[in-house]
Amino acid sequence: MWGGMPLANAEWSGVSVSISEVDSDWIFENDRRNADISRLDLQFEEKTSSGLGVGANIGQITTRISNLSGPRNTVKFDGSYFGVYLRYPIPMGEIFSLQSKLSYQYHSATQIDSGVNNQIELRELGVELGLSGQFGNIRITPFAIFSDVSGDISGDTGTEIFENEESVSSGISFDIFVEHGGYIRLRLTSGGQESASLSFARGF
Repeated sequence: MWGGMPLANAEWSGVSVSISEVDSDWIFENDRRNADISRLDLQFEEKTSSGLGVGANIGQITTRISNLSGPRNTVKFDGSYFGVYLRYPIPMGEIFSLQSKLSYQYHSATQIDSGVNNQIELRELGVELGLSGQFGNIRITPFAIFSDVSGDISGDTGTEIFENEESVSSGISFDIFVEHGGYIRLRLTSGGQESASLSFARGF
């Protein structure tokens, strides 16, 4: 039992690999800084007969944080992250469907500069809504995202707490289905997070 309801049988399982670049601004106590994040991601998902998709992802992450005022100083962190999500599509006829997603990610990384012992931890809660249109073997999905990002950098000089400057982003994704259950996805986002990602997915 889950939430008082019986679990539905899985009708589709899939795995995907993606690479992405994410650029955003973070607010610290005394200043604003730019965060440039590179990710290599492995994702697993099961879709139940009720249409609910349940997924998890793990990956490697590189984070570069730069001052936005004063001398240009960039600090680099390497680490890993994991996340979980729920995805639920609502059909709206033969072509269109409303897409919704709730996700949580946790990042942990270490500064790689020699002689410095700093750690960064980041937590991100995301809510996404989109409208998909399926046209032959191509699916197009404009979407909007609300992201609540918070975290801290701690080490020899103390702890600095940060959060994202803007929470709302919008974007579009293009899926090209190359075979039944397999597709290539290009995803572009602007707003609070400027990002681009490329994914390769396969059902089994």
